[in-house]
Amino acid sequence: RSLCDWSSDVCSSDLTPVTPQDTAGSVYGRLMKEGAGLMVDTADALAQGPLDGVPQDALLRGNERNAPKLFRQDGRVDWRKSPREVADFIRGMTPFPGAWTTLNGATMKIKEPRLADSAQEGPAGLAPGQCRVEDDRFWVGTSGGCLEIVQGQFAGKPFLPVIEILRGYRFPVDSLGTDGH
Repeated sequence: RSLCDWSSDVCSSDLTPVTPQDTAGSVYGRLMKEGAGLMVDTADALAQGPLDGVPQDALLRGNERNAPKLFRQDGRVDWRKSPREVADFIRGMTPFPGAWTTLNGATMKIKEPRLADSAQEGPAGLAPGQCRVEDDRFWVGTSGGCLEIVQGQFAGKPFLPVIEILRGYRFPVDSLGTDGH
């Protein structure tokens, strides 16, 4: 161990769990708050004396890569993936740049995906992108199962429960993203 070199060493760190309900925004907010506390704790520890540092390179495994910058078009949902992959993608794109799909040619942002609790929950046999309202819940087919989408938003409108949006929707709702996804 060596004394902490502020220019290249990790002098203190902490872990934070990511739950299946977390979004990129909720994790970001939590990390900001916890990071501020960690900075105060590190400064307090430094006031007591030098800290042992770990070179950043020692923490790398070799397969890391920089995250790409995300743009609006990166948020398009691919319903051909598994329910878990689609749900994780939507949560990872929330709030920015936002996950979206199309409904009858109109762009609809979506958030708050919910996986079925069991194989018996939700309508059976939905093709990827095919959707159905069942028991006041909005289900969308994916590859290997279905997924409930709770919140939706059309351009210029607020996020609302999808079921509320569809109550005032005048067009047939058969599938999402049918123009290529």
